[in-house]
Amino acid sequence: MGDIYEPLTLNAYGYCVNDPVNYRDLEGYLKVEVTLTVEAQLEVEVSSGILPGGKGKLTLKGTVSVTVTIEEKDWKSVRERIRKMRQNLYDDLIADLQEKARAIRTLYELLDRLF
Repeated sequence: MGDIYEPLTLNAYGYCVNDPVNYRDLEGYLKVEVTLTVEAQLEVEVSSGILPGGKGKLTLKGTVSVTVTIEEKDWKSVRERIRKMRQNLYDDLIADLQEKARAIRTLYELLDRLF
């Protein structure tokens, strides 16, 4: 709602920080602070001579949480922006988990060569 270092912003009924002459909201944008949390899980099968039975399964899990401020004209636009941000966070998290899975597979391949 406001900032503790700007006391006038804490009053929900104060328009333009009680100074409508110098501070005006001509566009009428909504300003919303949102915390988005995304979780993802990726199962990886690994083949290696050092594993019992020669195969193993790993589960990689990840969580990302961000707080953002969104300014949009209406609630529909706010919801759409949140949906896109959440999808981008999820896609980035899955890409990160897939990169880790490739690194794990490479590590097992290296261990196979060493042993």
